[in-house]
Formats: sequence, structure tokens, C-alpha cells
Amino acid sequence: MSEKSISEKIFINLDNSIQGMFIIGNNIDNPILLFLHGGPGMPTLFLEEKYPSGLEDHFTVCYWEQTGGGISFDPKLAPESVSVERIVSDVKFPNIF
Repeated sequence: MSEKSISEKIFINLDNSIQGMFIIGNNIDNPILLFLHGGPGMPTLFLEEKYPSGLEDHFTVCYWEQTGGGISFDPKLAPESVSVERIVSDVKFPNIF
């Protein structure tokens, strides 16, 4: 890793829901890309190891493990509350950071 690379796991509180993200890139000066996995429910970052996309060479990628999936899983969350509509709403949530 170079001094300009980044590899961090962070958590944010989004409307009383803890959301996990991995921020990975080879150069923090690259543009930021918010990567939203398909779903709901199944993050895809684990596929990067076997099938590298190369995105991290061109972007600082924020892999957001969305509501109900991966490190954002909450067993207390009602399954019916995990929907595409919620994910879209989460992404539009003001003042994420």
C-alpha cells in the first residue's frame, strides 16, 4: 500500500440504523465512487478478491453494505422494512457525513 492508499471499515448511524461501509482505493486523490451492491441483502465486495474489477485503481470506492446485508445486518430489523425503496431513501438521506 502506498501512503495515498486507503482501506478502512466505517460505520454510520443513518436514521437509527447502523450502516457499514468499506472505503478502499489506491489513491485518495482519485474521484469517490459510491458502490451499491444488488439486492437487497447480499453485498458483493467479497467477489473483488476472486474477480477484481480494477475500480480501486481509478476511484476511491465506498462499498456500502446496505440495510439488511453484510456488516449492516441487524437481526432486530423487520424483514419487510428492507426494500429497494428504503435503499434509495437511505442513499438520498441528507448529511450522511
